[in-house]
Amino acid sequence: MLGVLSLGLIACEQDRQTPEEQIKSLIEVAIDAAENRDLGDLMQHLRPDYLDQRGHQKAQMEKLLQLYFFRHKRIYIWSKVKQIELLSANQANAVLYLAMANNAITDTSMLAGVRASIYEVKLNLVKDDRWRVQRSSWHPTNLTEVN
Repeated sequence: MLGVLSLGLIACEQDRQTPEEQIKSLIEVAIDAAENRDLGDLMQHLRPDYLDQRGHQKAQMEKLLQLYFFRHKRIYIWSKVKQIELLSANQANAVLYLAMANNAITDTSMLAGVRASIYEVKLNLVKDDRWRVQRSSWHPTNLTEVN
């Protein structure tokens, strides 16, 4: 129910936002869903034809996330959007940094003090009724890249 409500609020808000702001909102809402371990809400942000760098389709990604949520009772995610590139009115690329840890990360200075995995994530997004992720890839990175 919360997922449906948040999607409704996003749709209303998106009418007043630039495409870049819409994509940043999508990222924020998806991160909130991951931190809340809300698999249903998180999966709504992936397109049916989703595919990642390892060949995982949407259904496989859902199973992997379910396992991750089972193994990690607390999830904290820090993010920083590096770039959003609009390719057309309904296609975009985004690059962001994500750090995941078992403790809250409120800013970059905390990354060095917690055991966090830091990744550079590349997203290909498509907008039909709303922006959703069609492709994703990631690789580990370090703190010097983030700053």
